[in-house]
Amino acid sequence: MIDMHHGHSHFQKRIAQRGLSSDDVEFVLAYGVEIHRAGAVHFLLRGKDIPDNFQRQYSRLIGTTILVAERWDTQITAYRAQRKQAMK
Repeated sequence: MIDMHHGHSHFQKRIAQRGLSSDDVEFVLAYGVEIHRAGAVHFLLRGKDIPDNFQRQYSRLIGTTILVAERWDTQITAYRAQRKQAMK
């Protein structure tokens, strides 16, 4: 389970800057593809990862990545890809 509160100061600041809600973060963590790299897990949401019944509500999140420290299950940061076309 990922701790959404540990070290939350930086993470909360980043999601606020990027206009992401807690529900958005949970959606990316639930449906995004996991990429393990350099001791962290990147949860990347691509267009094809979004179930049809959620397309309308969550398609704006395509390209969003949540970075989680692999060892502590702590969210580190969130960002969006520059080119959404590459995320399809």
